[in-house]
Amino acid sequence: MHILIIGIGSLTRDFARNWPEPVLARALQRAGHRVTAVGYLEPDHPAMRVADEDIDGIRVIRVPPDLRPDGTLGRRLDAIPRPDIVHIFHLRNVLVWNATRWARRHGIPIVHSPVGPFHDAYLVADRERPYESTLRFDHLAYDLGGLVRALLREPRPQRQWYNYLLHAPLRHVTRFIASSHHERRVLHQMGFDERRSDVIPLWIEPAVPREPDQRILDGIIGPIVLFIGQLTPRKGCDRLVEALPALSAAVPDARVIVVSHNPAQQAHLSARAAQLGVAARLQFVGRVSEAQKAALMAAAACLVVPSRYEGFGLPLLEAMQAGVPLVASAIPVIDEIVTDGVDGLLVDTATPSALAAAIARLLHDSTLRERLVAGGRHTIATRFAEPALLAHVSDTYHRAQHEVPS
Repeated sequence: MHILIIGIGSLTRDFARNWPEPVLARALQRAGHRVTAVGYLEPDHPAMRVADEDIDGIRVIRVPPDLRPDGTLGRRLDAIPRPDIVHIFHLRNVLVWNATRWARRHGIPIVHSPVGPFHDAYLVADRERPYESTLRFDHLAYDLGGLVRALLREPRPQRQWYNYLLHAPLRHVTRFIASSHHERRVLHQMGFDERRSDVIPLWIEPAVPREPDQRILDGIIGPIVLFIGQLTPRKGCDRLVEALPALSAAVPDARVIVVSHNPAQQAHLSARAAQLGVAARLQFVGRVSEAQKAALMAAAACLVVPSRYEGFGLPLLEAMQAGVPLVASAIPVIDEIVTDGVDGLLVDTATPSALAAAIARLLHDSTLRERLVAGGRHTIATRFAEPALLAHVSDTYHRAQHEVPS
């Protein structure tokens, strides 16, 4: 089977290997399928500035990210062998209109993986805090009537035109692959028949042995509480900072190490830590190499994922694979990945004392840490094992081929 995967980052060399598109592309290629991957052409990004290349036996095509109707993507796709399935990733993928139009013209079934519907700015008033925000299912423009209603509601022509170009293609999806039961329920609320949706979680690449770069640990003394992620409200690093005073009282030598790169937010979080009197307990290391990340993961007493929202939560799987105990938010999707007390601790991370208590409990209890590490490795080897999940994806493709594209 020839599968055309249309994503955002697509497949790259040694960058974001655990993004869903490259993980699936490589898995399909290993299983003997032909794969073509399409993603954004980003001249300023070192991993995404080549328009056409071969990576691991997979042809990678990149085009400028443009939502407007245009023939560029179609002309590129006309030059490749006809695929059997077009698999589109992400609701905010600006290639969706042109990709869908091309697939429909050729009568090719379309499979769509939303990968976090609350990333959609038209659906959620505040994408950083969707569970505290208003959900606007009636604001999505699936047809021209919806576009007119959107314009009457908010007369911003370009914004509402893009609303239509992003959402109208969803009417022509043959089957959806929801990465969680929560995502499937949201798709139903968006108006899509649950019978057209299959729930198949994401997974990550097999671990790649690498020599850790221990220099990243120079000067770090005490148990490492690790945070890896964007410094945005959605990822909740501010919650970890607010928990630091109580954590420091319970575990005086604990250090919070933040892996991220966002100078503006870093300054804000540092200032808040200083106000709380715990600036010495917080250290930012910026972006790190994979070798540096491996050293931090190996040394970490736990990884904290205090998110306000996760479309899925791949860092949870990365921690389980690396043998790092988890403390994570008890919110939808995360609670489908982590089983409290089995392969991680789930907690109300909005409450600083509760978050601090969970981290302190983990740091003080070596038996608990060992149990969670063993549980995480079992979870990776069973519920998130590539062969079974890839078989489910293949089954979805075969089902899509026997359904008439709309």
